[in-house]
Parts: sequence; structure tokens; C-alpha cells
Amino acid sequence: MHHSESLFAFAQVAVAFAGFASLIAFLGKRTTGPYRQLERNRLIGMVRVALVAIAFALLPVVVGAQGLSEESAWRVSAFLFAAAHSAITIIAWRRTLWMLREKIRDGMPFIPPMSTLALIALIFAVGLPAQAAGLYLAALFLVVGISGALFFGLVRDFLSDDE
Repeated sequence: MHHSESLFAFAQVAVAFAGFASLIAFLGKRTTGPYRQLERNRLIGMVRVALVAIAFALLPVVVGAQGLSEESAWRVSAFLFAAAHSAITIIAWRRTLWMLREKIRDGMPFIPPMSTLALIALIFAVGLPAQAAGLYLAALFLVVGISGALFFGLVRDFLSDDE
């Protein structure tokens, strides 16, 4: 399948983010007490997004191996990715609204819009067969970027002295 090297590279990056998040959760247990709600949300969100990125980085290869044309494989994969990613987008917006209500400053207000852009790219990938591969890869790039941003926030929180 065309672009399979890119898909495997995205999967490897997502595996690294999920692994590092797990290490932070396991080894970085705070000595001052349990993780704060924001830290727990960020950790769970990062692992969730990374696992979705891994699965959907590999899906087009699996779907393509079933004998579909490459164009059909991208479109089927985009449809399935959009269905799964819509839940992540809803969670991102709900989490942002919760933080606004609680007056929690996160420093990463761009995550819900990035998630929404990825979802829009996937919807267009289903409807535009000629651009399906590029739109799918763009959406996957945004999802891996979200995982990276959550990882950065997690590390920042872990290294912070503020309580």
C-alpha cells in the first residue's frame, strides 16, 4: 500500500508517547499525594489518543490487505477512524468546557480545535476519493500531535513544583 512507511512511522511515534505516559504514571507517582484531576485527565487522554493513533495508523494496511482497491481502503479506514475519533473530539470539548467552568488554566486550548480539524479531514477523506490518502494522513498527523501536546503537558506537570 502506498504511504505504508508513513503509517508505520506514525504508529511508532504513538507507541512511544503511550509508553512514556505509562512510565510517567507508574514511576512518577507523586510523593505529595495522588495525581490532580487535570493530571489524571491528561494522562488518560494521552494514552487514549495514542492507542487510537496506533490502531488507525495500522488500519489502512489491514483493510488494503483484504483485497479492496487502495482508494476504497483509504475511504473505509477514514470512515472507521472518523467514527472512533468523533468520541475523542466530544471528550476534548467536554473536558475544555469543564476546565472553563472550574476556572482551570490548561495552557493547551488548541487541542479541541485540532481534534475537530482531524475529524473534518476524515469526513472529507470519505467523500473525496482522490484526496482520501492525504486527508487521512493529515488527520493522523493531528491526532499524533494531540498526543504529543498531552505528553508535553504531562511532563510539564510532572516537573512542576507548583501545587
